Amino acid sequence: MKLASQLILASLMLVLLAACGKDNKSGQSNRNNCANNYNCSNVDMLNTDDYQYNGASIRTVIEQNPCISGSPSRMQYQQSVTLPYIVQSRDIFVGVTSYGDVGMVVGRGSNTATFIGYLCQRSGSPAGAPQNVSLGVATRCRFKTMYAANLQFSDGSLALFRYLDGGTSRGNQFSLCN
Repeated sequence: MKLASQLILASLMLVLLAACGKDNKSGQSNRNNCANNYNCSNVDMLNTDDYQYNGASIRTVIEQNPCISGSPSRMQYQQSVTLPYIVQSRDIFVGVTSYGDVGMVVGRGSNTATFIGYLCQRSGSPAGAPQNVSLGVATRCRFKTMYAANLQFSDGSLALFRYLDGGTSRGNQFSLCN
């Protein structure tokens, strides 16, 4: 009887350990704040540490490129983009706008990549996939660079992404650039 209760207790412990593991995402909300079924939600700033490259975190870029509207609130936008070249899996290319938006293209090992935007609040929502996406590696910064990308909004405004070397929305140099 004692052996049976110890086995049951050990089994329960294993179940609890598996259910409460490091990467367990249960219980998280999936807020959708954008039109046209694009994947947009309020940014959970803790998840930005998942995107690191060459010793730099995307969180640093977001913190140093504040929204000029003054609102610290951002929405996360995610959309597939097709490029004329292959982007290696997990390669990260980062760009910013003078408005304070931060965007990155994350490779999938094909010519289809994922554009992830941490967008400042606007009256409109993203109205399609980013256009004219141009990526490169030449940069003074720790991330590979997104030379350009244009994201249209439903209110007619346009987010013009550029390389980090051009400075923050406040006109300062990013700390992760030499």
